[in-house]
Amino acid sequence: MPKIVGSWLAGLYDRDRGVSRAANDGLSSFLNTPEKSAQFWKKCQAHVLDFALSAIQETKDTLSDERSTTSEDAEAKHFRVVNAAISLLCSLLAKLKKEDVDRHQEKYDSFFDEPAVWKSVAFDDAQVRRATCQLMLICLDKRITILEGQLSRLKKEFVTRGLKNSQTGSATDFVKSLTGFTEAFPQAWTEKKKEKIEKADKTEKPLFSLLFTFLAAGSHGSAPQYWEAIETLLKRIPIPPSSIFDTVQNLRSGVETESRFHSNAAWTSYLHVCRHLIGSVIDESKVQFGTRFLRPLLTGWTDTRAVKDASRKPAVDLGVIQECYDICASDPTVTSVAADWICEMEASLSKRLLTSPTDQALAGDGGRWFELAGCVQKHKAQSDGEGSPVETAFDNPAVRLIKSCVDSISKYPQAVAPLSIIRRAIDSTGYLRSNSDFAREISSLVADVGKSRLEPVFLTGFQPHFVAFLQAFADVPELAEIYKKLWKIWAASLLQIQPSPEAWGAMAALMSTVSGATLAKADDDVKAYLFDQCRRSIRTETEDRDWSTFELLVKHGFFSNELLRLCLDLLKDNTPRALHGLAIISRHSSLLSDDDTVGEAHKAMLLLAESEDENISSKAQEVLFLLDRVEGKKPTSAILKENLEEVGPNSLR
Repeated sequence: MPKIVGSWLAGLYDRDRGVSRAANDGLSSFLNTPEKSAQFWKKCQAHVLDFALSAIQETKDTLSDERSTTSEDAEAKHFRVVNAAISLLCSLLAKLKKEDVDRHQEKYDSFFDEPAVWKSVAFDDAQVRRATCQLMLICLDKRITILEGQLSRLKKEFVTRGLKNSQTGSATDFVKSLTGFTEAFPQAWTEKKKEKIEKADKTEKPLFSLLFTFLAAGSHGSAPQYWEAIETLLKRIPIPPSSIFDTVQNLRSGVETESRFHSNAAWTSYLHVCRHLIGSVIDESKVQFGTRFLRPLLTGWTDTRAVKDASRKPAVDLGVIQECYDICASDPTVTSVAADWICEMEASLSKRLLTSPTDQALAGDGGRWFELAGCVQKHKAQSDGEGSPVETAFDNPAVRLIKSCVDSISKYPQAVAPLSIIRRAIDSTGYLRSNSDFAREISSLVADVGKSRLEPVFLTGFQPHFVAFLQAFADVPELAEIYKKLWKIWAASLLQIQPSPEAWGAMAALMSTVSGATLAKADDDVKAYLFDQCRRSIRTETEDRDWSTFELLVKHGFFSNELLRLCLDLLKDNTPRALHGLAIISRHSSLLSDDDTVGEAHKAMLLLAESEDENISSKAQEVLFLLDRVEGKKPTSAILKENLEEVGPNSLR
């Protein structure tokens, strides 16, 4: 056993799954409890250390004969052996107690004195590099004394080599181990004093220079967790003020290379680092910091023209942009950067609205600007507490931008961008409720369109936008009077213009809210118009949208009994359409009040339920079922009993 235990345990870490599985199955057959496993490692510690020391001392030349082995195969074999040696040390340190390790301290010292141990962090094999990083973390956690006497060597062989060489496939592990090392030995990042340097060191780059190169390379093909790790590392490194700008610039370069799938995580970590470092920037340079590293992210998100290469446009969500804005706004020295950006973006968008409103990107840019404004509003309301007036740097520019949208609509009636921007502004912000100037601009626009521009609007197909603007006032109790005034303007104009599907749809939309339905019920002219349109739609083969409007009116209690009579009268001429209308009315049958008409409907449905046409009979049965559920009305069984007991000309036959 002593002769084979080292190679047997090394098999646990072999990259060949067959080998590792065989080694594990063999051990688990008799080491079937944690206690037995711990005792086994303890008993075999000396033999395992001897094997690991022997393995770490091997080179590809000692392991393979170059005459019969290719360079690639020899190197792969060497990596396999080194990985086994380092992994064995990781297991020993992780599994054994301190007093057990101390008994063989000399063997451990001999192992860690080998140059290959820490140089392996730069080997051209990701598995070896990950094992080396794991060894570093375990030493930091359990045997930091091993590292304390090798600080200079570790800085050169682990930190410098690790930063300089490729970490593809191991970058996250390397950064985490480097973070732990930095927390334990922050002095490792201190630059050398000016003194005579050996000739061999003259070509060696300073440590921060290597860090910058490492940051600029991005995530090195790692998962999104890399960015959290690099964020933690940069918060631990004692970065001197003179290196802050270079650190952030190179980090930004690396973030910009990240794939769009991981872009959000990358930019989030970037901003967290900016927030951490901006406090160390001298006041005279903070505005430059904000302008150089924060403002471009805001601009690129709200102005698609600012990023010429679409592939470099940050693919981030609103929360990231809000974080970027908050960093600027929370530092008194950098607040001007945020305020200036807001005003300049508003001016840019306003200019585009009045000169190129057909720009396809304009609606998205303006909409995102208002989304950010709304996000800032909500964040400030939460931080200031409920009931406090919410004022932000977006307030006045928002009103100016909405005014530009209104002017653009007047100048370019066919442009959809200003309408889309206004709609996003209403949906995303609370300005309609909190800003009287904002509400005044919108109400003036809606009133103007309602008074004199309805038919041109119908021709463009933009009426849903204006109806949405109008309905937005119904959702704000404080604006009830304005909504009532606007509603009446639109209703009066719709009654005057030539009937059309667009006009009918707009009038129906006015009924879609509780407030609108209440106003309609109080207006005799509107009710007459609605009833006339419903009567026409019932008697004419029309589109499904007329039924949706029909149902909307029934739902709000318009003409339920009258429409029921219309449908009954239509049964002989167009049974399917009449049944469809009756089914809609029956779904809201609690609104019916005419018992005689309801009873007549029951009788008619009982007759049709016996129809040979399955479509008609099934629809009639559906209506019967719904009518039977009306509280206070006679159920079908009662009607049948009444007609059987009192036979007459109108009895069921």
